[in-house]
Amino acid sequence: MKNNRQKRIWELQIKNRRVLVQKEVEKNFKGYVHAGFLEIAIIEELKNKIYAKIDKVPKRRSLSMEYEQILEVLLGLDFRSITDNPPEKQMVLFYEYNGGVDGLFILLEIFMNNIQKILEFVGFTEGRMDLLYTDANLGTGICIERFEYMNILTVW
Repeated sequence: MKNNRQKRIWELQIKNRRVLVQKEVEKNFKGYVHAGFLEIAIIEELKNKIYAKIDKVPKRRSLSMEYEQILEVLLGLDFRSITDNPPEKQMVLFYEYNGGVDGLFILLEIFMNNIQKILEFVGFTEGRMDLLYTDANLGTGICIERFEYMNILTVW
């Protein structure tokens, strides 16, 4: 009985956290319309699959640790040429929240138009988390992995 109660409390905490995140995103990302969150049960599994996939991508680009260069590179990417996904395609944006990781569905177009705010939102600018944005099938995505002396950009 105690485990059911703890599980229920944990689920309610996540639900509450997601309501707060949704409000923050709606306030800060121009044009954002709520499309839901990734199922909690598959977040870690999908995140692990992303890292396994990017380890196999042959074209990876080293970036400096300077935020301005990272932002310049991201703003210079032509996402429409990278992906077959239309701008209205929902993709998963992973973000850090109170030491945990969650996944939010967000349109490719909203991602492209709010890059700077997204880097702040996911915890990338503070060094808390990599930038991870992919479709649910891992067919297309972008990742900037943070390392001690450099960042690695992977686009697939």
